Amino acid sequence: MNFKLRRAALAVALASGFLWSAGDAAKVTLTQQTQWVKTDVPQDPSVTTGTLPNGMRYVIQHNAHPEHAVSFSLRVATGSFDENPKQAGLSHFIEHLGFRGTTHIPDGEVVKMLQSVGLVFGSDSNAYTSADATVYFFDFPKNDQKSLDTGFLLTREIVSEMRFDAKVVDSERQVVLSEYRLRDTPQRRMGKAYQTTLYGAELGTQFEAIGTEATVGAATAEDLKAYYQAQYRPERTVLIVVGDIDPKAIEAEIKARFSDWKASTPKPKAPTFSYPDPREKAAVTLFVENGANAGVQFAWVKPYDGTPETKARDARNTEREIALRVLNARYRELATSADPPFLGAGAGAANTMRVAYTVGLGANFGTGDPSRAIKALRQTLLTTLRDGVNQDEVDRAIAQQRTALKAAITAAPSRKNNQLTGHYVSSVAGPEVMDAPDNWLVMFEGGAQGLTAARVNAVLKELFTGAEPMIFVTSPKPIEGGEAALAAAYEEGGKLPEAVAEKTAPVAWPYTDFGPAGTVASQTKIEDLGTTFVTFANGVRATIKPTKYQAGQIQLSLHFGHGRFGLPKGHAVPAWAIGGALGGGGLAKLSNADLPKALAGKQVGAQPEMGESAFLIQGQTRPEDLLAQLQLMTAMLTDPAWRPEGLKQSRSQMETALAQVKTTPQGVFNLNFWAIHHNNDARWQPPAPEAVTAVELEAVKALIEPARKTGPVEIIIVGDVSVEDAIAALKPTLGAIAKREVETKLFPGHEEMPKAGGAPFVLRYSGKSQEAMAMITWKTTGMFTDLQMPRTLVVLEHVMRQRLFDELRTKEGITYSPGTHAANSWTTKDWGILSVMATVPSPKLADFYAAVDKVASDLRDHELTPEEFERARGPLVNEATHSEENNGWWLGSLSGAQIEPKVLDMIRQHIPAYKNVTAADVQKAAKMFLTNDRAYRVIAAPEGFAVPEKLP
Repeated sequence: MNFKLRRAALAVALASGFLWSAGDAAKVTLTQQTQWVKTDVPQDPSVTTGTLPNGMRYVIQHNAHPEHAVSFSLRVATGSFDENPKQAGLSHFIEHLGFRGTTHIPDGEVVKMLQSVGLVFGSDSNAYTSADATVYFFDFPKNDQKSLDTGFLLTREIVSEMRFDAKVVDSERQVVLSEYRLRDTPQRRMGKAYQTTLYGAELGTQFEAIGTEATVGAATAEDLKAYYQAQYRPERTVLIVVGDIDPKAIEAEIKARFSDWKASTPKPKAPTFSYPDPREKAAVTLFVENGANAGVQFAWVKPYDGTPETKARDARNTEREIALRVLNARYRELATSADPPFLGAGAGAANTMRVAYTVGLGANFGTGDPSRAIKALRQTLLTTLRDGVNQDEVDRAIAQQRTALKAAITAAPSRKNNQLTGHYVSSVAGPEVMDAPDNWLVMFEGGAQGLTAARVNAVLKELFTGAEPMIFVTSPKPIEGGEAALAAAYEEGGKLPEAVAEKTAPVAWPYTDFGPAGTVASQTKIEDLGTTFVTFANGVRATIKPTKYQAGQIQLSLHFGHGRFGLPKGHAVPAWAIGGALGGGGLAKLSNADLPKALAGKQVGAQPEMGESAFLIQGQTRPEDLLAQLQLMTAMLTDPAWRPEGLKQSRSQMETALAQVKTTPQGVFNLNFWAIHHNNDARWQPPAPEAVTAVELEAVKALIEPARKTGPVEIIIVGDVSVEDAIAALKPTLGAIAKREVETKLFPGHEEMPKAGGAPFVLRYSGKSQEAMAMITWKTTGMFTDLQMPRTLVVLEHVMRQRLFDELRTKEGITYSPGTHAANSWTTKDWGILSVMATVPSPKLADFYAAVDKVASDLRDHELTPEEFERARGPLVNEATHSEENNGWWLGSLSGAQIEPKVLDMIRQHIPAYKNVTAADVQKAAKMFLTNDRAYRVIAAPEGFAVPEKLP
């Protein structure tokens, strides 16, 4: 089934009903999937598939979203599973070299070639390596002959024409090692320990594609070439092309370009690994490291199921999805109770690549008691297995899944090219059938129709009985009693309370009446933008933008009050707690646990958060559920419960997050980024741990209540809805609430920036890494001072990013990925930033700042060449064009449009402003802003490292 709801939601796959008995041992040979699936599930007739005589396969599909564009994905079925211990990391190393030149493309020209056809390296073109595959992807904004030729040239060169020049290898080695250091975090070490616990030392270490410093450091050009020639083979390769193209012409081109490719070495032997024995008694592995997650996993590892997809398999698979959804609903209800044993918990089951079929239970216990979480996880599972589930639970799960599936089917015709190529990359690895959307519901109903509670009970027993699970617990600090105490908690969880009948009464939705329906006071259509402004008699404003960018989907953003800008300046406020306190406590007439029951079968949701200029409640729905969605958002605005459990969850999450982020340079840097750029205004400051512990619900409530009760209200609705239908749903909901303030201008942010010059701001982290995060920021300007200037600064930003990529990554190899960032305030005239940053070895800080100084100086002194200028501006024009075909872009861009006319001008000039930028404008901006009197530096360094007193 091409639509894999289980992949996105429950991650469930089908096994064959097997269970291991204690004492059995197992080995797995990781064979490759090299043929198309032979099955009774029909393939989508719009998808062209084929196999060349050399064994290479291809997938082609016409798709006009976006129009006049095309995407290529190249999947080579080789990764870290194919490496021996001395080769660890070679697959990933080779992926890097795919962008460093080939037989017919000189080193340094790949990125330029991509930019010349409108791609941005990193977002539109990139690659990744996993345990069983290396995937390259290129999203071309145009479908012209030059773009197609570039796509075919690059993919053809990658599969057989990579060069392994010793100098290039040594240069890129430093980049790979930089990436290794960047990813050497507690989470990475935790993941490695988890895989080793589940799959044994032999196989567990093979999941990590990055390799080791020793193997990457020792790899020679000859080693890499030998591995490449052995593993990059036609029969392991699939090329996927999706876009506004002629499939027959693309197929002919693939045949012409790839048919002569032959493997140059004998086929390598498939690797074989052994599993650890299944457990007669549960055993606990405890991983403790500062910065690690606070969580527990139960895992049952069973043989991999390579059965091709069939109707029967999909029907059985659907049964498992529904069964796990029922179980997860019980865990969710426990997590949202008044005194929850964990922050969240859930169950899932899936094939783990080509290795195993793994059934798991997991929970995040935050700052709570891990023993209590373990006990609750097991006791809930065993109670469910003993007492069974109820038919109303099954019916509700079916309704929820059917709703999600119908929404996906409706949206399927508007899927983007890169969504389809990514989906087909997963399908060919499955193996799964690429079937048409009109078949998805048929396949789902094959398993869901008539599904009984008795059958769900049997499915759950198939999944969760047999050998005992392996238990993996992670914690940022030592746990009293260690593994023995946790094992005792697991045993305690086996002591079940007496059976109690589950509640089966349906939960009614109580929020259908907010008073007399509102009336429209004014309605204005902005013809050129296809947008309608509505003001109701109670002062509530609505901005409605009908689109067909995502069929059957509507996005909503409810704004009330003034958000962060409206909070007391210079006073610390628990802004982090707003989402949990307002949303996590449920509604006055309905608990958070009962919300999904009352709204079963509807696609609705409401997520509160803190915005800069307003408090926000975000949601997404479909046309038939728009009224219910607005009822939910209106109820959250007018009748929240303020139960303490929501704040408790937010507090535990924040305490855990603060401990984690302070162990890496990136974490502590990102935590403080916006505070520093606002001159450490307390409104943007991250909370201190003791402040998180001390915050009370009343303090959070006091921040929101004035805005919630009387503050201005605006809702933006973008998507597959008519203006008439949106107004009809708004009248009895937001249009019916009490009268609100009506604003006539944007609320001022009163933003400040730090003083330029002087010593850098130094942040400290406590982890094992010796990397540093370095940044320099130049003060620029506000958004509306000159609508052209922010676009010019973005072009300048992209030029700087590419030059620093050349200097710091390609030439010096001291960083994996230098970054840039530009932002401009909508409310503060002189607040704007242009930043460049990179993670570098701590001793290389001076080298980073010297490279930045060199680039900035050259940009001030010399105008860009026409070629470099267009390589920076061209992708931005394409990006702007395609961004306007996205509901999310309009949702953000239309904020405040009713009270600030310049917002509409900004939207109108979104594309023309980029086209109007000249190379002279970029140099002028560099001279104006890239000066020392506008610059300040920020460094996140390890504790104990002496930051140089003088930096370039």
